[in-house]
Amino acid sequence: MKKISVIVPIYKIPEAYLRECMSSLLEQTYQNLEFILVDDGSPDDCGEICDEYAAGDERIKVIHQENQGLSNVRNNGIKAASGYWIAFVDPDDWIEKDAFEKAVEIADRENVDMMVWNTFLNTPDQEVIRKNYGKNLVVRDPKQLEAINLNFLRTISVKNNEIRIPTLESTTCHLYRRDIIIENQLLFDHTLKQGEDKLFNYSYHMHINSMAYLNRPMYHYRLHSLSTTHTFFPGNVDTSNRILKKYYDMEPKIQSDQNYRNTYYIRSAYIALFLIGKFYLHPQNNLGSEKEMLQQFRGLVSQEPYVTSIKKMDLSGMRLSMTRLRLTMLKWHWYRILFADVKLERKLRSLKK
Repeated sequence: MKKISVIVPIYKIPEAYLRECMSSLLEQTYQNLEFILVDDGSPDDCGEICDEYAAGDERIKVIHQENQGLSNVRNNGIKAASGYWIAFVDPDDWIEKDAFEKAVEIADRENVDMMVWNTFLNTPDQEVIRKNYGKNLVVRDPKQLEAINLNFLRTISVKNNEIRIPTLESTTCHLYRRDIIIENQLLFDHTLKQGEDKLFNYSYHMHINSMAYLNRPMYHYRLHSLSTTHTFFPGNVDTSNRILKKYYDMEPKIQSDQNYRNTYYIRSAYIALFLIGKFYLHPQNNLGSEKEMLQQFRGLVSQEPYVTSIKKMDLSGMRLSMTRLRLTMLKWHWYRILFADVKLERKLRSLKK
């Protein structure tokens, strides 16, 4: 049985969440595990709770460090790991008891470089299965792997028959081969506050020859107000710009291959659309009036990489959808309509609640 190193980054987590997470890890049916708990200078009792668990189970290692941020936490966890596989579990989430047993069973049987599975989305009131690819999958064909990578790079599907696996974008719901990470010196970018997980995953995908996906939810992702993915981030625009540049610098095929180049163009344009709702019209954004935000957005899309991407992206092969319509409106510079569309969609969503 190949060892799995499970890295848990810990900072200011409610005790009940942390204990639920740890219980789910310690109750795993797969036994060849090590747990690396990285206390990132948490000012509460998290560090002491980690030490409490370590005293009762020799598989647990605890790293106490001054606050360095999530990327450095994960990087330090990787450096401390000794397993064949590496997995990440967030401390406010939990996993099914047989999650690692099922994942390793398939990964070993199929001899793949990466194993991925589906997730539950949990709120205090309900539990739903995340919409994901609908079938189990083993991929070794280079063309199929490339198609999955292009979908990942683009972040959206352009055709109806594309393989899109949203959990590929997260560090959770994964088994990574530690030797691939170490040999290629793959690290999480500590200069980023968002998007570092997707960037790491794409860099990992560039070095694999096979993967498997299990269409079974085995991870419980907790949706709550404390989650960093649901709060307003004032640096969102700057971070998005830097991430796009990092993808451009990382993937040489963007410059040499038209398919990759158009994929990058569509991603850049889609990020501009994303920023309308996630930054410019975010409910917590008090950095200016809507008129001022619209003006700032006009400035954004007049700069690189957006101006070239929006102008040159080819949507002719894209399926008919609201996303294609919105990208077309972006191409036509219908910015006021796009802002109104975001507000209308938000209003309709609130009426459904």
